[in-house]
Amino acid sequence: QRSDAWITILPMVELQPGYEESRYHKFQLDDEAKQKVEEIGGVTHIRLNYYPDGGVARMKVWGYPVHPSSTSKLTNNSQENFSRVAATVVHPHSSTSSTNPPPSSKSYHQPELSSALHGGEGLACSNKHYGVPSNLIRTALGVDMGDGWETARHPHRPAVVTKDPVTGLQDSPLMDWAVLKLGMGGVVEKSGDSDSKGGVERIIIDTRHFKGNFPESVSIDACH
Repeated sequence: QRSDAWITILPMVELQPGYEESRYHKFQLDDEAKQKVEEIGGVTHIRLNYYPDGGVARMKVWGYPVHPSSTSKLTNNSQENFSRVAATVVHPHSSTSSTNPPPSSKSYHQPELSSALHGGEGLACSNKHYGVPSNLIRTALGVDMGDGWETARHPHRPAVVTKDPVTGLQDSPLMDWAVLKLGMGGVVEKSGDSDSKGGVERIIIDTRHFKGNFPESVSIDACH
């Protein structure tokens, strides 16, 4: 992939530690990001960027499949089972301990494009010290830190990290990255002369188990 082929669909955003009450991060793409996706005709690969380093248990991407009919290849039972798994793996509380579950605990109107069950793959990353990127798209909850993708500390990481005065996030060139192939892609479908729909709609990042070594922040890029 050429570096100039990537577009940013989620700008740099702060993460929280992997405690039950804070590990769940849900992002809906805004209109600007959706416009970028539309301009390149959809999304087939995602790049997760860590600043400056650290670990994440799971990342999940929902949107429009490249071949909508591909979902019909699943039996009714497998669709039901997959929907149940995909909906609960990032739930921060059990069904008995929460009276107000987050949206990820319910079925979603679009499939999970990134799932390993749908052909998602971890292709490459900057560091495999504590894990591989394919761990990010496993269907079950993270068992421990070794079951996610965690990078080693950068050897040149300064003792004191400077903050950007505008964003409040770190101001440093240090980062790690992982590239994931979306098994079902994220196509933009034209529905008339001016209307279109598709691409990526929702992203969830789960820092479960990473309570002191989660990335300070992340951003997400995409390409087609």
